[in-house]
Amino acid sequence: MQTAVDNIQDVVTALVKGEATLGDIRAHLCDPRAVVRANALNALIPHAKIDAELIQEIVAAAMNPINKVWLTGTIAVAHVAVACLYQIGTSAAEDVATELLSTWPEPDRSDLLWYLRSEGHTPA
Repeated sequence: MQTAVDNIQDVVTALVKGEATLGDIRAHLCDPRAVVRANALNALIPHAKIDAELIQEIVAAAMNPINKVWLTGTIAVAHVAVACLYQIGTSAAEDVATELLSTWPEPDRSDLLWYLRSEGHTPA
């Protein structure tokens, strides 16, 4: 019998290994489980490098109140979304990430900056 934990693991594994289709990844951005949404955001990065329109889906995830939930410590799904924008690496994605960061409310902004730096991003 498969449990809910097994199902989450199967979904996350498919996302991490690049086995999920773009349609599945997009659907998982709305998953009720925070860990699935965070992994879906990361899985969207290679697709957004090719299709700049997907950047707006990551921006929407960063601004969605459902993604203010903490994954671990003070790191939220929304923080993962902003980091994904920097990981895309295009000037358009980085500009949007910088704009989001400039309007991010304190004290969460400090946590976001810490997370971005811990992931190797050096926002302006």
